[in-house]
Amino acid sequence: MISKKFIDIKIIILLIVLLLFIVLDVFLGSVNFSVNEFSNIIAELGNSTSPKSIIIWNYRIPKMLTSLVAGMALPLSGLLMQTIFKNPLSGPFVLGISSGAGLGVAFTIMMSSIAGLSLPLFFSEINSVFAGTLGAGAVMILILYVSERVQNLSTLLIVGVMVGSFSSAIIGVLQYFSSEQELRNFIIWTMGSLGSSEWSEIIVLYSILGLSLFATLRISKGLNAITIGENYAHTLGIDVKTVRRGTLIIASVLAGGITSIVGPIAFIGLAVPHIAKSMLNTMDHNKLIPFTLLLGGILMLFFDIISQFIVTDQVIPINVITSLFGAPFVIAVVMRRSVKISF
Repeated sequence: MISKKFIDIKIIILLIVLLLFIVLDVFLGSVNFSVNEFSNIIAELGNSTSPKSIIIWNYRIPKMLTSLVAGMALPLSGLLMQTIFKNPLSGPFVLGISSGAGLGVAFTIMMSSIAGLSLPLFFSEINSVFAGTLGAGAVMILILYVSERVQNLSTLLIVGVMVGSFSSAIIGVLQYFSSEQELRNFIIWTMGSLGSSEWSEIIVLYSILGLSLFATLRISKGLNAITIGENYAHTLGIDVKTVRRGTLIIASVLAGGITSIVGPIAFIGLAVPHIAKSMLNTMDHNKLIPFTLLLGGILMLFFDIISQFIVTDQVIPINVITSLFGAPFVIAVVMRRSVKISF
């Protein structure tokens, strides 16, 4: 078992690296800045109307904040799913949670012309978050129901794939009857976008993360007990069903809320909890949670930086980047699972 002091040192190192990537994500881009010029623009706190100040404060900082919250929220959701399902392949994308959220968002984007609705932008954002969370929650309940009755990992994955196929079929029907602009909006959303969030959306994202993190820390003792075993949790007087339901709600809100705004970002929710567990060699959620948040934020900022430099003067959709890195990781997890490696 790694000592508490050693874990704390690792968390401090991650915090320093995170701060470095925050600065780099804002500093680097297609428009170059000198260090002094960059420092002066930051010190002005957005009061300047110069073109470079507008680039920093109206585009790069919101994009950085969106990358950070997505990188923290999705891995936290994945960690919670892996804990309650006791399954290393549990995650928002693999188990179809993101597909459920996508179906909810598809209704909000493409149903307006069919139903003849026209909502103001702010209410449309809230609508998307609510619909995405509802769709993710419905899928999570289905997966939880199956996991309690079937112990076979392959069966659980097949259910996730079928949920994705079912969602795609309904989305296809909606696309057939939608307008050109609605189709364009939805296709752009499916690619994942960190640079198109408004400040109102960023506030919603951080509110979701803050409330979910607070609720997660409140049930962290129950999560630790469930990790050891449900019988052990019962001996401690923990209501296992309440903890599982609470975890279900938190994971759904995180996956659905974040996905509804930034799009279906693949694999980050699955990979980061595994990396955190391997680096810490502990299942204590009081340590895993902050470590997972920091590590997820670093990786998402790293992916965001990479997406800007693969093609000159073009930004590759973030979902493409995370899939390139994440798909080999899932294969590795399946291979390790086949030789009975326990996380």
